[in-house]
Amino acid sequence: MKTRGYCRKGLLLIALGFVCPAQAQDQQPVPASYSDAILDYLTNGSSLAIGIGGREADLTVKRLSDNATGKLVQRNQRSYFLSYSTRPAFFADSHFGYDFMFNLSSFHMDQQATSNNTYLYLGTGGSGKFAYVVPTLFYLWGNLRQGTYFKAGKA
Repeated sequence: MKTRGYCRKGLLLIALGFVCPAQAQDQQPVPASYSDAILDYLTNGSSLAIGIGGREADLTVKRLSDNATGKLVQRNQRSYFLSYSTRPAFFADSHFGYDFMFNLSSFHMDQQATSNNTYLYLGTGGSGKFAYVVPTLFYLWGNLRQGTYFKAGKA
């Protein structure tokens, strides 16, 4: 049986984060090679968050043979996640910049929506992991080097 699915998800996360402190531009040694430059960009000033949270998500599945649909749901179940962000890079001497965020998380949908706000275990379900990369353009107010800043942007 072939299925086609659509997913909508919401997250409530509790995270443990790690941040690599950024050095001032004049204190950074010039990387000796291209691979050193890539390693420097991915580690210096980056952040890593590992955590566990609750996720509510649903996946509508359509059976192609007869167009019957069903909705699998994940409600108030534990989900694990890993989130990594590169250090911010700026355009010239401006406060405009960009960074990249990589996310990895898990899901487990073992209930079906049978009517409005009624969810039952009917022996069907799905589980797995998903990953995605988010490039973000932003504007930064304050001082990134001192840690007193506010950043707003568009993914």
